[in-house]
Amino acid sequence: EAEAGAAAPSLTAAAISLAGRRMVVVLVPLSVLQQPGEADMLAADLRARFGGVDIVLMGQADDGTPRYHGDAELCTLLLGVPVDRMPWKSY
Repeated sequence: EAEAGAAAPSLTAAAISLAGRRMVVVLVPLSVLQQPGEADMLAADLRARFGGVDIVLMGQADDGTPRYHGDAELCTLLLGVPVDRMPWKSY
């Protein structure tokens, strides 16, 4: 299946399921999360790219602390998951 338009840039993401809810956690620069409008647009674009699954954006503070943007319930669930235990891969 060919991608529409130019090839989408590669990204680092982890497809996971918590409490019966599937989601894709996408690594983004922290600066994206500091602009909620831009973060919402990016999440909507990524949701279409990943077939409609819930998208949670994740940025990391300088000390490595994750910051999440997306569905509040999913973000809360993710707080209990160590970042280094997520199944990261390039898409």
